[in-house]
Amino acid sequence: MPPQDRLPEGYRVADGTHTDGVWCNRLVLQRSPYLLQHADNPVDWHPWGDTAFLEATRRDVPIFLSIGYAACHWCHVMEHESFADPTTAALMNDRFVNVKVDREERPDVDAFFMEVLLKMNGEAGWPASIWLTPDGRPFQGGTYYPPFFRYGVPAFSHALKGVSDSWKHSREHSLKRAADLCAELSPPEAGPPPTLAVVDTALEAILESADDRYGGWGYGAKFPMVPRLLFLLETPGEESKTCLLRVLEAMDRGGIHDHVGGGFHRYAVDMEWTVPHFEKMLYDNALLAGLYLKAWAQHGESRLMTVGCETLEYILDDLRGSDGLIASSRDADDPGGEGAFYTWTMPELTEAIGRAAVPFSAGWSVTSGGNFEGRSVLNRVGSPEILSAVRRRLLAYRSQRPAPAIDDKRVLTWNAQAAAALALAGRLLGEDRYTTIAQEILDALLAARRGGALLRVVGGEAPAVLDDYVALADAAVALHEATGAHRWLQVLSQLAGEILERFWDGAVLSLAPLAHDSLPVRRAQWIDSAEIASASEAVRILQVVHALGDSQVTHALLDTLLGTGAALIEAHPDATPTALRALRRQHSPLTTMVLTGSPTDPEHAALRGVLRRLWRPDTLIVEVHPASPLPEQFSALAGKGEAARVWICAGTSCQLPIRTPEALRAALAQD
Repeated sequence: MPPQDRLPEGYRVADGTHTDGVWCNRLVLQRSPYLLQHADNPVDWHPWGDTAFLEATRRDVPIFLSIGYAACHWCHVMEHESFADPTTAALMNDRFVNVKVDREERPDVDAFFMEVLLKMNGEAGWPASIWLTPDGRPFQGGTYYPPFFRYGVPAFSHALKGVSDSWKHSREHSLKRAADLCAELSPPEAGPPPTLAVVDTALEAILESADDRYGGWGYGAKFPMVPRLLFLLETPGEESKTCLLRVLEAMDRGGIHDHVGGGFHRYAVDMEWTVPHFEKMLYDNALLAGLYLKAWAQHGESRLMTVGCETLEYILDDLRGSDGLIASSRDADDPGGEGAFYTWTMPELTEAIGRAAVPFSAGWSVTSGGNFEGRSVLNRVGSPEILSAVRRRLLAYRSQRPAPAIDDKRVLTWNAQAAAALALAGRLLGEDRYTTIAQEILDALLAARRGGALLRVVGGEAPAVLDDYVALADAAVALHEATGAHRWLQVLSQLAGEILERFWDGAVLSLAPLAHDSLPVRRAQWIDSAEIASASEAVRILQVVHALGDSQVTHALLDTLLGTGAALIEAHPDATPTALRALRRQHSPLTTMVLTGSPTDPEHAALRGVLRRLWRPDTLIVEVHPASPLPEQFSALAGKGEAARVWICAGTSCQLPIRTPEALRAALAQD
């Protein structure tokens, strides 16, 4: 019997007649820290699964679905106000089957219902509060509900009663709304891939909507928007470069950057990047580390390299566990009050660094009145050098404060993204420590299989989603480029096969695996968010496999895949930057730089020294050693010989082989 079907010993359900004692519900058997935070609620919570749907059908009641995550502030607020309240819980238990989902553990469920909320209300967020028919189709929903009327939002108890009464007395209306929503969310018909004109349309919209003064997009809260920044990084032209570097510098200087401890918070609450939402996510930091390093390699500004490396050091220092894998996040909630761990007053600075407090405060925006609830979020207004001189003392002082909690889930995608950034840094900087850690992480992730399939969270229950397979494949490419080891390209080929087998049904390249898709509509992710859209990035990794000459991926298949996303890409070009990068690559094939020869050959080492410090958009670096199995597996690598040479190829066309570092540098400069 699966764990979610076993009631824990001492299990109790609130019924409104008794309100004391320790509650225990089904979530006590789960491994997600977020779900375990709700294990002592008097709500009769179910995890997502067939058991909940069968129980709702048996009782003929709707499902109440709540989605959140451990670092989410308002998720904690709603839990304290409503889910921990016996009276509210009794109402929930009496009228609904209640399901709790950790969005980080079930991104497939989360992504679908975020789309639902956007369709319903024009906005979405966490906690998500959605009511479903017993078979799982949504018909009503919102986000945070207060315990009484507030912010223009009805009390949660009133919402519960309203939905329940509607289900009892006007069920046909609820069923029709559910059917209409699912029809609206069905994927559009496939067509041919979009033309490159859509790339120009998107670029124009992205540049026109950018904040030329402060960097970024929007006039309220500002997010890093890494997919959009990667699109700009890979787009030639001064306007793209200027827009990109303005955002990277603004984030570096602003309060979204934790200047003392390293790393970035999830977003800034203001247009000037001054005050962050005090929450640190692994995926933000892994993606931003890689982005800053690529921007440094592209544009040569040393500060970009410093920020990238400091972000990696933050990940390793603060989030990496004794098992070598990396935790998901630092919580938004702070034991000392919002932002207390990260912010400063003048007396605290004086106590921490003495006389240096006065010049430091001038360079880092610390004032007596503060910029956040009487305290100061550090924002750099001058040179970063003064921080270097006192950073250790500031960090030692700050470490005495109670820190926000860590969500210690080991999510495959985010660990793989960190491994890819570490491998990139190891290659570009010649820092073997980064490369070694990247290999350790990826080996551990690949070993975390159950029944041959990967799991979303190491040691968890939920199956891996498309994001996980794609991120692992991307990290395998980065590790091959960093080490030259052939096994990483073999891993890439294996993962590509699994992507097609587990997620592609001929019509949709879905986020959820075919064998575990419990949603009412199968959908692909083409729209980027703070994270990279899985279908778009899957096409990009399959394009790498095709460029290597792996027979399981053809150009026609890639056209078909892009065609399934064509309608969304054409309708929302500025919201699909990763798909546009894939589209551009489809029209202009990858440049493959194949290095042959033995690693012990001095000529090989000299050529490798030039290539290892190279990063360019849509350029792949491949090594083929004597007796390597790669030429048998990848046709593009066959026939290159065993001498130390570099072959620069585009598609099936290769230039004459290059023998010396000088000639290679000249060819790269000319290119």
